[in-house]
Amino acid sequence: MATKKQSHDEEKRWKAWGERFGKRMESFGKRMEKKFGKGDGCCCGGECMAEKKKGEWYHPLEENAGKGWGWGWIFWPFGLIGPVIGAVIGIIILILSLWALKAVNVAIQSEFITLMIAAVAANIWVFFLFSLAMGYIDYLIKRSPLAFFTLYPVSNAAGITFAAWILAWVFRTIGAFSGVDVLVWAGTLARANLAWIFVIFLILGYLSFAVARKWRQ
Repeated sequence: MATKKQSHDEEKRWKAWGERFGKRMESFGKRMEKKFGKGDGCCCGGECMAEKKKGEWYHPLEENAGKGWGWGWIFWPFGLIGPVIGAVIGIIILILSLWALKAVNVAIQSEFITLMIAAVAANIWVFFLFSLAMGYIDYLIKRSPLAFFTLYPVSNAAGITFAAWILAWVFRTIGAFSGVDVLVWAGTLARANLAWIFVIFLILGYLSFAVARKWRQ
């Protein structure tokens, strides 16, 4: 009888556990549906760009965006000096990486790596200012929906232009070392048209917002 009672009690425990597990999975499914489903009000049937960056899940295209705008960010507690701290830490990491690469190059003796280290070191202030500017843009984006719509395309265009500037130098340097004129030409062309690259991607960014907003209406 005792064994039968224990078996019955164990069966009840497992049944209770199964019910709790089922409720948890149902709750989890609803959260996932709300986050990624088409009925969440996001512009592409899923999580929108702004939502990927904020902890309070307010969609900037919806009226509830006015309820609040702020989410987790590692330097957020520092307020206005947060971007400065982030930029300084980034530059310190970059300098340490250059030192490590320089130590490795002692054995490799690569002229290309030597030139790369020298170029980055000569433009360290550019990397710092870019990191600082992007940090403050990110800070403002996190503070209001208006800043998001105004500055997010600027942030994307600036990032793409900065990457194009780096790639232009890489192409020109590799082309000069290898004697491949096409790479030199591509690098020179990209560097000469950095302003156009920025403007084109800036316009595309604002157009994407306009289309998304019109589609939501």
